[in-house]
Amino acid sequence: MTKTLQLVYNYFKELNEDVIIIICPRCSTNNPIGSNVCGRCGTPLGDYTLSPNYMPNHRTRKKNNNSGLIAVIISLFLVFMILIGVLLFILLKPSGDDNNNQPVPTNQNISNVATILASNTGRIVSSINLNNIDDPDDDTANITINIPQPISNPVPIPYGNPNGAKQRFMNKAAEIENYEYNNLYNVSNQTDRNLNARVTFEKWDVLLNEVYAYLKNNMSKSDFKALDNDELSWIKRKESAISSAGNQHKGTAKETEARYMTGISYTRDRCYYLISLIQDQQTAPPSPPPTQSPKQKYLNNASAIESYESNIYNSTNQTDINLHARIAFEKWDVLLNEVYTHLKGQMSQSEFKALDNDELSWIKQKESAISSAVAPHSGTDKEPEARYTTGIAYTKDRCYYLISLVR
Repeated sequence: MTKTLQLVYNYFKELNEDVIIIICPRCSTNNPIGSNVCGRCGTPLGDYTLSPNYMPNHRTRKKNNNSGLIAVIISLFLVFMILIGVLLFILLKPSGDDNNNQPVPTNQNISNVATILASNTGRIVSSINLNNIDDPDDDTANITINIPQPISNPVPIPYGNPNGAKQRFMNKAAEIENYEYNNLYNVSNQTDRNLNARVTFEKWDVLLNEVYAYLKNNMSKSDFKALDNDELSWIKRKESAISSAGNQHKGTAKETEARYMTGISYTRDRCYYLISLIQDQQTAPPSPPPTQSPKQKYLNNASAIESYESNIYNSTNQTDINLHARIAFEKWDVLLNEVYTHLKGQMSQSEFKALDNDELSWIKQKESAISSAVAPHSGTDKEPEARYTTGIAYTKDRCYYLISLVR
């Protein structure tokens, strides 16, 4: 290969071009440069003969590349113009200003607003009020969607030493509000929200009945009759709102939360309304109750918890059984810690150290028993019942043992 051919070859190699060829003098076949014989007929290739096209036409290549780019630009421009035309057609399309052409809203299609809002946003929608919505000419027609408002901040107990019924009930309401804030709005999973929503609703319902009973005993007959009629009307509104909220989340994990959240919202407001009707008489502060010994106080608390346990065995469905079993277990656990703390301050260091070691051994036994009880029911609706009833049995016995050590 001559030096000139080598230079040309290297040039096109750098350009990634493969246009240098050797023409066979016998069959005119194009062979790659460097071939000694023709790849088709085997004729020896002595002198190198370059194809007439061995030099690329850079001007032509550049023109071809530009042509492809121009074609792409023209295509994009045409697509852009088509899109502009479609948008202008949509924007300039007659909107139909004639009100007669607009569909008249009805109770049926408007009532779906609450369900759509509930399913798309996850918000708890308690009810939707439709007023004169069937009459498009009525200026008073409106839609109101009721969303229960959560407690935004914990509240302080308003009265440190209440002297009257109104103050005592206000303190109880504040305690329930704090329970609601801490246990309902600060939990991370739906199961706990459902459970705590139910417990919170029951707390408000108990307070409502207490205030109502107080007013019944302290109001005149005529005043209480009017309140009783209003109470029946309020119950219907509450039950309707609870049913509506449940239906808007029916079949979802939020159905239970929606029902109890709506019940909480209605019952909380009703409690504060009934408390506002109490008129305390100015009397001397009640005398303090007789002092109880610590042991007697703990025994009384234990007796009250045992009475609460009857809710577990009187429940007719698994959900209620699980709920009451958990609450009873928590009550026993709270009492256990109270007695244990009292003994820590009462016993000598050596006595309490021995008790502490025994307590650690007891905890291991309890946890092992709970694990064994849960295993056969793992993944079923009976798992919570097995867990908490076993915990109740062990914790109750331990409470009575610790109470027996109180002097």
